[in-house]
Amino acid sequence: MKTNFKNLFALALSEGIEQLQIQYSKVDRLSFQYFKGEIDSYKASTGAGLLVTGLYQGKICCYSTEKFDKEDFPSIVAALKEGATYKSEVSKVGLYEGAKRYRKKKLPASDLGLHEASEKIAIAKKLAEQALAYDPRIEETVQVIYGEAQREEAFENWKGLKLKETSSSCYYGIDVPAREGDVTKDAFNIEMGRRFDELKLDDLAVRTAKEVLAKFGATSIKSGNYPTVIKNDVFSSLIPYFISAASAERLKRKTTFLLDKLGTKVASSKITISEKPLEPTLSYYYHDDEGYPAVTKDIVKRGVLNTYLYNRELAAEMGKETTGNGSIGVGKIGINFNNIFVKPGKKTFDEMISPIKKGVYITDIQGLGTGMNDTSGDFSCQAEGFLIEDGKLTKPLTLITLGGNLVDMLTNVKDLDNNLSKEGSDAYVPDVYVKKMAIGGI
Repeated sequence: MKTNFKNLFALALSEGIEQLQIQYSKVDRLSFQYFKGEIDSYKASTGAGLLVTGLYQGKICCYSTEKFDKEDFPSIVAALKEGATYKSEVSKVGLYEGAKRYRKKKLPASDLGLHEASEKIAIAKKLAEQALAYDPRIEETVQVIYGEAQREEAFENWKGLKLKETSSSCYYGIDVPAREGDVTKDAFNIEMGRRFDELKLDDLAVRTAKEVLAKFGATSIKSGNYPTVIKNDVFSSLIPYFISAASAERLKRKTTFLLDKLGTKVASSKITISEKPLEPTLSYYYHDDEGYPAVTKDIVKRGVLNTYLYNRELAAEMGKETTGNGSIGVGKIGINFNNIFVKPGKKTFDEMISPIKKGVYITDIQGLGTGMNDTSGDFSCQAEGFLIEDGKLTKPLTLITLGGNLVDMLTNVKDLDNNLSKEGSDAYVPDVYVKKMAIGGI
């Protein structure tokens, strides 16, 4: 980090700002697309930003900028003071001074610079060729994308607290289209990691090709309530909506289906949902946006709602301790979460579905953003998957809908397998078997 912020702190305090913290981030990015035998786009960029939060006349105000050289400091301070004039709420807790100790893990050093761009492009070409060679029905419009980022982050405050972190990430994604007669289908998979040598790419293209071909011959099913198995990456897109309902912000506004549910059963006893910020995944963090140390916690433990999620302000207002989920955005300190894990079961996928005489396996959903009611937890969305007959996957299914309620879904979980979703998911979860869910069809 080249900029010295000592003068910014001095200027802010001299101008009447009582407390100040800054969050600096710099990201080096590289991305490209491989399409029809050539690089369709290639982008390399470096971006840096500064998020400044201050306490002025008892009010917390935030300001973000990409201009933060020494000559920009007066305008930053002026913007903070002006922002505070538009606020009426006086903070009960102010900014956080810092902890005596932080549990920080040493993450693996980045190896992205050890691999030339030519090598990364050659791998993309190989993935496309593997998909095209798998079956003549695969169309030539196979697309492979690659992206990487190297991040440098720093947190400082008026009390001299200084926290730093560096991290890296990279990924390959492949979109495989196929045609059979007049019918076209496609499948997409992504592989992510912190280091380039962590990426498991051996079966990425072939696995995706198999998935798209398995969709041909798909039919619908008669509408009804069926034993339903939800694929882990689909389940991982549903779980964050449930966790969001545990936010103290939603609790204060009374817009959550988890209102007054603390200490009560909100899921099957098989369900334990935890936030594990110190797990060295892509979502690892060791402090929140307030500088508060990251805290591992069971949000739901054996089906019981164990805690709501708090920042310092709302915790003080509600007579609780912060859970280390402070998040700064849109001019205020809110609440966010990362690194959510659902405890897996012990069975394999095949063992879990073996008792199902007739059911549905959901492998993909669309329209969840518009199909989810955050306040009630009700949802309905288009889906694809497979029919389960006598404990085996049989016919592919399309033109179906998956509907239900998040609490009802989790309450009716009968089993979970041992197949945790991979890096890049919204949450790290296994495949889940729900006793009955509403499936819309013909």
